[in-house]
Amino acid sequence: MIRTWLLLSALLPTLDSEFEEWEEFQTIEETYEEFIGESLIGSKEWAEYLQELDPHIDPEPIDPNWNILFERYIKKKSVVIDYGAKSGGQTLAFAHLVGGDGKVLAFEPKPELFRGLFWNLVRNNVQNARIVCPEAEEQIDLLELENVSLIRIDANGRENLILKGAEKTIQRCKPVLMLNMLGGIAIERSDRFIKQEMDRRVSEIRKMGYNLQRIGDSWYLGLSHTP
Repeated sequence: MIRTWLLLSALLPTLDSEFEEWEEFQTIEETYEEFIGESLIGSKEWAEYLQELDPHIDPEPIDPNWNILFERYIKKKSVVIDYGAKSGGQTLAFAHLVGGDGKVLAFEPKPELFRGLFWNLVRNNVQNARIVCPEAEEQIDLLELENVSLIRIDANGRENLILKGAEKTIQRCKPVLMLNMLGGIAIERSDRFIKQEMDRRVSEIRKMGYNLQRIGDSWYLGLSHTP
């Protein structure tokens, strides 16, 4: 069984040489506890060190309408999953909304964005987030999370696989779902095969006890209709 908050060595894939700074990180610190967690910064010296390596990938801006949805559905002291966190725009918002007693688990598979996510959390002194750079679709159910209020997935068309690996968590917690379906393809501009796949995925989500409504070109909001 995977522990809820995993060791760094288990989370990071082998990175290309352009990200060789991580080798130094892994040599000095074997876990994220000194940086992402209870003692995020650790010391002024470490903060300055991280700033020197900061790739300066700014967090992506959030549409004000999205903030309204986040505020409506994210509960204080809850857990939020951000799959496809990019450089951390949503993760930063989630960390604020769940509060100090809540947790955010952010997944970002692209190493360059993962680095940006890491340092943006450091710069903003976020102390209630854990970040994962997965090699494949992470099995969220293995984390045995409780009190999950929202799952956001932007996974380049793999949202069905992420959801499959989170079925038990979804049935147990009935979180709100925010899904970028089919990798951002707008259904009106799709051929019949894409539309058939969309229908299949929507049907699977409905079987999980959810109603879906469209909230953007390819974004959908899922609300549980089961008690």
